[in-house]
Amino acid sequence: MGLLGFFKRNKEAPFDAVNEKDIRVVLQHGILLEDSQVFLRWGESIDLIGSKTDILKKLFADRVVYYYGEHLVLNGLKLNLSGTHWYNEVDGDQKTFRFIEFSCEGDQNVLNEFTFIKDHLAEQFGNSLVREGDEQVNYLEWNISGVKISLNLFEKYGVNKLRFEMRKF
Repeated sequence: MGLLGFFKRNKEAPFDAVNEKDIRVVLQHGILLEDSQVFLRWGESIDLIGSKTDILKKLFADRVVYYYGEHLVLNGLKLNLSGTHWYNEVDGDQKTFRFIEFSCEGDQNVLNEFTFIKDHLAEQFGNSLVREGDEQVNYLEWNISGVKISLNLFEKYGVNKLRFEMRKF
């Protein structure tokens, strides 16, 4: 070791999400699209992610929506994933990967999706930290490895809506 060798950073081995068995460890670093074996690292540029997997980008006057497509995540949960970045957010123009979401609306299908996702998350992570609800609203939340996982079933204008989100905090 030379005189300045003391100041050199030790290079860490890159994180191997594909071979990591503990989903909590994977979530610390990002989201693994299990079916395509593509790892989406928290804080990574969405443009860089787009070079690894197909992303459909839709521009609107007030936001940009990225559609990641249907993928398996969190040990086998199959969802059609997207992310909406609002231009008026503090870092809305930076387009870094901080969250991913799934949403749907309808009648019985939404209730079935809610139950299926809720049961899968409870199997993976245990009971949720927040459990609020009545006949119109159901909100569940898990905080796992610095990631908030939320599941929200609500009714708006007579239509059932479901929103699932994983967000790094």
